Amino acid sequence: VITAIIAVIIYSTVAFAANHTIVKTTGTLIVIPSYNAGDTLTITGDALEITPDDWGKLKTLTKNFALVIQNDEIEIPLNALRLSTRLISLDLSDAGELSKIGKQAFQGCSSLGAVNFSGLTHLETVGVGAFWDCTALKSLDLSGVPNLKTIEERAFSDCTALKTVNLSGLDQLGLIGN
Repeated sequence: VITAIIAVIIYSTVAFAANHTIVKTTGTLIVIPSYNAGDTLTITGDALEITPDDWGKLKTLTKNFALVIQNDEIEIPLNALRLSTRLISLDLSDAGELSKIGKQAFQGCSSLGAVNFSGLTHLETVGVGAFWDCTALKSLDLSGVPNLKTIEERAFSDCTALKTVNLSGLDQLGLIGN
C-alpha cells in the first residue's frame, strides 16, 4: 500500500511538472519557467498580443517544448518562431481571436510534428511560407477553421513528411497559393 501511495505521489508530481503556464498580461513580457525537455508551455492571459521580445524568448529555448496559446492573440507575426528547432507541437485551438498566421511564422521548425487548428473560428489567412520546411509535420487538418479564406504561397512547402491534408468544410476558402 505504501509503495502504491509513493508511486501515485511521484506520478502526480511528474504529471504536474510537465505543464507550465505563462501568464501574459498587458504591458508585461512573458517569463518562461524552468522546464524539462518535452514539457508543455501554455501562454494565457488578457494581453492582446505576444510581443516580438516574447517570441524572441521562445525562439532561444534550448530544450524541446510543446506550445499552447490560449490568449486573444490577433495575429502570429512575421518570423514569430522561425527556425525554432525545439518546437515539437503547437496548439492554437484556444487562441481566441487569432485571424492570421504571418509570413514565415513557423518556417524551418523542423521538429514541429503536430499543429492543432481546431476551433479557430476567426482564422482567415495562413501567410506566405508560414509552415515552410516543417519537415516533421505529418498531417494537416484545417476542417475546423470555417472562416479560412486564404492559404498563401509556400504555406506548407517542403513539409516532406506531410501525408494527409483535410480541407473539408472550408466554404470560405478562395485561394490556395503555389
